[in-house]
Amino acid sequence: MKRLFCRAAPLLAVWLAGCASGPEFDSAQYLTTPSPAAVVSDFGASRYAEVMWGGVIIGTRNLETRTQLEVLSYPLDRSQLPDLRASSTGRFIANSDIFLEPVDFAEGRVVTVTGTLTELTSGEIGAATATYPVVKADSVHLWPKGSGDRSSGVQFGVGFIFSN
Repeated sequence: MKRLFCRAAPLLAVWLAGCASGPEFDSAQYLTTPSPAAVVSDFGASRYAEVMWGGVIIGTRNLETRTQLEVLSYPLDRSQLPDLRASSTGRFIANSDIFLEPVDFAEGRVVTVTGTLTELTSGEIGAATATYPVVKADSVHLWPKGSGDRSSGVQFGVGFIFSN
């Protein structure tokens, strides 16, 4: 029985690893990504930078040649999931050349975007005018509903100890 368990354990580990639902970003290249608010303050230093940002979708617009997401940004955790318990880091616009279904990419859904900063644009928040950095999105990861809205820092894990 012990031998069977030892042989099955590696298969179980591979199977569990395949169940991960997060995006497969190479996060090492984004370690020094400035926040959207910092980019607005000093766009000249950030133009054409590669960024990884995430947050909550505020609006989705399908235009003739692209889909545009307006996102309220939050810091990312170690799995690149926006941490909605933290303070917002500003707003940004993500332009995707791929059609994004507005029903799926609806207001309130959580996304992580990678891409290149291309410009600043103006928008409105109520009666106020705001400036947003614009990202030409290389990838847009839509997180499952309820992601990023953690009610506590408690996590549960299962481990196995093997001995001979």
